Amino acid sequence: FEHQAMKTIDRLKKDFAMQNSPADVGDVIKTEKYIMRVERIEAAAFEYPTLQFYGTYLKQNGEPFARQIFLPILQTDVIGVVKATPNK
Repeated sequence: FEHQAMKTIDRLKKDFAMQNSPADVGDVIKTEKYIMRVERIEAAAFEYPTLQFYGTYLKQNGEPFARQIFLPILQTDVIGVVKATPNK
């Protein structure tokens, strides 16, 4: 019973995180160090609900790097979002 309850809590955390996402697929997000065009979003159920953004890392001029970086950006590190879609 406890295992089922924990799974339900994790699912609710993930649903909450996805509903409150600052960015959508196609948007460009910025952190202190990086810029990324979001291609995939996954919810993670840590102690608190958060999102992990995956996509193409960009140079300051907006061009993709020749060698790609395959690390997610956590929602807590996002400091800016440039919307690709105007309806959110």
